[in-house]
Amino acid sequence: MPRSNRSTHSTLWPSLAVLAATAMLLALFGCGSDEKKNPLDPGGGVTPSTSFTGSLTSGTVSGTLGITVSSTSLARGIRGAAATVVTASGTLKIVGGGTISLTGSYDTVLDTLYLTGGGYLIRGTYYPSDVPPTFNGTWVGPGGSGFWGCIVGDASTVKVFCGTFSATSGGYGKLNMVVYADTAVVGLAQSFDSDIPLFFDGTVSRNETSPGIKTITLGGIDDLGAVMTATGELTVATNMATGTWEIMMDTTPVDDGTWEAQLTP
Repeated sequence: MPRSNRSTHSTLWPSLAVLAATAMLLALFGCGSDEKKNPLDPGGGVTPSTSFTGSLTSGTVSGTLGITVSSTSLARGIRGAAATVVTASGTLKIVGGGTISLTGSYDTVLDTLYLTGGGYLIRGTYYPSDVPPTFNGTWVGPGGSGFWGCIVGDASTVKVFCGTFSATSGGYGKLNMVVYADTAVVGLAQSFDSDIPLFFDGTVSRNETSPGIKTITLGGIDDLGAVMTATGELTVATNMATGTWEIMMDTTPVDDGTWEAQLTP
């Protein structure tokens, strides 16, 4: 996975049903909100907040990210509300570290998010046309800098897995993936010595011969045409996923290795 050193993409996750191309400036991973908090279906004239849950990653840092934004802004196009800047807040949980509270704002004109806390600065953009809708962007902080992303859905439909990968060539780094509705996966892997991640997507499916195991299939393409494929298994009892990966340029092997990721609250 350290093969990818450049990437291009207009948005991070335009669809969970197709192979995601890699991106240079905007990243991956999962967000959550239940139906009562869905700005696309506010119901009863109530103006609740909208919650998102996802992943923050670099080559050396990873964690889960929860964000709450006023639903008035996200519903502006449907409800005709005036454009404004609304409050936003969040919680960042670094794997192997502490929990950080975030505060900031969301601009309904530009659909941009701004959060700070604990020395972290998180910026991103809302993409309501993605399926499901996403927030994604970049971050800088004590651990360096990297990418983050979120998908609409609560904890019952969106699960964040944080982990690592290693390469036969000697490389290693972080690998995060977000599983949506227990069927679709989006994620990224980033080498410890690279500023650019490799984005991927895929599926989770039932293993017909082993009820306690689910099969994971992943894929991604960088802008040089190198293709990453990965397979693995998710053990339901432990919520641990493990597998192997390889990168090919046309029909020539470039690198390969192993990966693992654990469900992260």
